[in-house]
Amino acid sequence: MIILIENAESFKYLNSKSEWTSNAIEAMTFPSTHIAFAAAKKEAIGKFNIVGYVAETKQLVNMDHGRGKGVERLAQPRNRTSLLVSLSRMVANPSHCRDDLPRPAVK
Repeated sequence: MIILIENAESFKYLNSKSEWTSNAIEAMTFPSTHIAFAAAKKEAIGKFNIVGYVAETKQLVNMDHGRGKGVERLAQPRNRTSLLVSLSRMVANPSHCRDDLPRPAVK
């Protein structure tokens, strides 16, 4: 099994030129998932998966995931008003809330 960095959105693999390729054989390989994860975090990429690729069967095994340094962090509300607007939208439409969290009571 070889260890690769996979783009989580396009499902392409990172090669040694920091470009994406659809051919897993052309991708940059890593000796461990920890080294692959550390390398991916330093790349200017977005969401990624660390995958194990079995060349004989052409199977992929998802082993880890994360975000590279190229992804902008979610914008924080600039002021109290924008935070209140965001919260009021969540209360107005609780279907956007996660199911495992308590939902706000609507009066």
